[in-house]
Formats: sequence, C-alpha cells, structure tokens
Amino acid sequence: MLAHARADLQSFTNETPPREVVTLDIGEDTIPVKRIKCPQLLFIGQSWLQMHREPGERLPRWQEFDLNKFTHVIEKFCVIKVVDWRADQIEFSLYGEHPTDFIGGGKPLVMQKLRQDPLRSGNYYDIRDRAGRAVDNEAPQYARKTLSWNERNYIEYETLMLPFVPEDGVQRILQPVSARARRRKTKHRNYPARNWCEISGNDRDLPQSHGPGIAAAEIHTTAQPAAV
Repeated sequence: MLAHARADLQSFTNETPPREVVTLDIGEDTIPVKRIKCPQLLFIGQSWLQMHREPGERLPRWQEFDLNKFTHVIEKFCVIKVVDWRADQIEFSLYGEHPTDFIGGGKPLVMQKLRQDPLRSGNYYDIRDRAGRAVDNEAPQYARKTLSWNERNYIEYETLMLPFVPEDGVQRILQPVSARARRRKTKHRNYPARNWCEISGNDRDLPQSHGPGIAAAEIHTTAQPAAV
C-alpha cells in the first residue's frame, strides 16, 4: 500500500504543467516599424515589403527572395513550410544559428517535437496559430515574447512572419528572429540589458560547412533559396 502511495505521489509530482508563453507585444497583419527593436529585423521586414508582387497578388513569390541581399542578417533567418496548419502540417525547413541557440536551446528546431513536448507545446501552438494567421490573411505578423517557456524569461526575443505565395501546395514563411538578454537584478548588482541583435550563436558548436550563421543541421542548403 505504501509503495503504491509513493508511486502515485511520484507520478503526480512529475506532471509539470505546460510552461507559459509570455507575449510582450503583437502586431497582427502588419509590420509595426516604429515598435520593432532590432534594426536588422526592421531591415528584413522592410525588404519584404519592397519585394515585387505580381498584379492581383498581395504576397511576393519565393523567387523574389534574393539571399545575396541578406548575407549580413542570415543568422537570424528561419523558414517555415506550411501545408495545412490546422492539421499541424507545418515544419521548419531552414534555421540560422541565432534562433537555434535561443529558441531551440542549441538543438535543431523541429515543430513537431515542440508540439509533442508537454512543457513546450504552448510555444508550438503560439507559432502555429500565428503562422496560420499569416497564411489565412496573406499578411505579415509580428510578436515579441520571452523565453519563459524555455525557463529563460530573462531573454526576450522578437520575430516576424513574412509569407510568400504558395506553390505546389506548400507556403513558405520567412521568420527572422532577434533576441536580447533583459536587465536582471541580483543582490549585488544590476546586469545591463544586452542590445538587440547583440546576442549571437556559439560558433564553436556549429560547423561552418554551410557558411557562417547557418546551422549544420538545416534540412536544405541555402545556396538556392528557391529550393528551401
């Protein structure tokens, strides 16, 4: 009896509730240029706005994305492929070292792993639903959040979702990410906030075979962005 009681108690204590996703700012169906903190993120968003659109189309086509114009910000990039977001058919196809370090905790970004993780599933649904809005409304999305869901609430990050015209049943969303450490108080001193874009990935942990700023575990090469 006592053994069963201990087992039940252990089972109960192991059931940790999902970690909260703390959102600090949202821009729905818009790029809030006056509120974006990171200059590099602002550059990416404005570049997307300036991409050519075909007559009658609200979004640019993927071939309009010229990687050569973004070499200085490439470490911030993620690309999400969406087939049917309501059916959870959504996944990263490329990610830079910046989001890998700070959102993936140094591990490859895999949406379905986030979904199946009982602690971090809240962040999966937050990403999925924002991507779904970008797809359904054919419009960009903005969010600034903390890494509270990854037990790092002293780091906040902001991200854009920039959709492209769907092709062959798949829609690509360019999702740049920028992070900074927030000001933390301790008994001895205040740690100053890091500037936006100042935090970068750990190059020592990432082979450079795919070029600077791109994780070796990416699914596709970045040499031909049309194939991502």
